[in-house]
Amino acid sequence: MVTLSTRMLNPLLVVVAVALFAPQAWSQGTVPAAKPGAAARATPKPTPKPPLEQAREALRDRDFKKAAKMLEVVRREKPLDYQGLFSLSYAYRQLEECRKAVPPLKEIQTRANKKKLNAREAKIVRAGLFLLARCYAKGNDLGRTMFILNGYLLDPRKYASELRQSLTLLDFGGLRSHSDFQDYEKAARKALGRVGVSTDGLSPDSPSDNSFPDFSESSGSEGTIDSGTGF
Repeated sequence: MVTLSTRMLNPLLVVVAVALFAPQAWSQGTVPAAKPGAAARATPKPTPKPPLEQAREALRDRDFKKAAKMLEVVRREKPLDYQGLFSLSYAYRQLEECRKAVPPLKEIQTRANKKKLNAREAKIVRAGLFLLARCYAKGNDLGRTMFILNGYLLDPRKYASELRQSLTLLDFGGLRSHSDFQDYEKAARKALGRVGVSTDGLSPDSPSDNSFPDFSESSGSEGTIDSGTGF
């Protein structure tokens, strides 16, 4: 009977011991406290910027690889507008991937032939046509390059910028040994001279221009991208 009573009292003794010594243990910090914030929710990750905004920033930062990637993401969801197509082609050109730049540039010209353009759209289409000539030239496509460049000779005053650049840019370097291109160069210099545009000091095979055109309606056909340029 004694043994049984002792066993029955043991649990009671344990409870009493805990009651007596637990407060002291807590006060002395020997009993671990609950971890602060254990039940708190995890901090949410910041929402990534839309692909179109990322593409604009990448162009401003001259990160053409990211710009092309983000524009392709947008393109898979919906058609790009004129500036979006130009920006995609421009990025590919700067990445030396003219093969990928040509289709969007051709799409710009195809669309332009189907509707009346406002001033801003006309600037983009014009810039796109010259970029297309540059890409054709880099691919040594003499026929398509000359078709575009010879068109500028019809109005040398209006297209003085394109004519001058065609005489200097490295993109056209692979064609300069062809007699057809040499004839064009002579004709371009004469045409520019007739409208009072000097070609003195123009040297062939200058580095390609990395500045992004400003297509705002208040600007000329050339410039650099700014925070107000959108697509």
